[in-house]
Amino acid sequence: MHDNVQNYLNKFYENLNVCQYSYLGGHYNASASRYYYALRLMVNAYFKKKGIEGERVPDSSGIMREKWRHGDLIDKVHEYLRDEIPDIADLLLDAKEIREKGDYDGVPVRKNQLNSVRKRCKKVIKVMFREIKD
Repeated sequence: MHDNVQNYLNKFYENLNVCQYSYLGGHYNASASRYYYALRLMVNAYFKKKGIEGERVPDSSGIMREKWRHGDLIDKVHEYLRDEIPDIADLLLDAKEIREKGDYDGVPVRKNQLNSVRKRCKKVIKVMFREIKD
């Protein structure tokens, strides 16, 4: 497996573990945020595996890095994953909305909101792993 794919998967696992611990501790805002980023990292791993590149922009030290803005990521998800994993784009949008309510709007994330995302994440993650591992 390509190193960058494995790097994304390692970050995915880290975020998934943090969101599980946060959830179990009743920290639903933190858990929602980590679910969103875990999903993004999973999609990034898939795109790396398939050779789909994001925009290249300089970081703070001037080194060109790949960057996925949310809108661009959703567009690519629709383009490349619509048939294989139809729920992924909606799930990313829902996870982002829940995360933003907690992070930016100051609205606490409720457990039942997060449970909907968690349940759908589990299904999508299984399918994504099969696609990445093939």
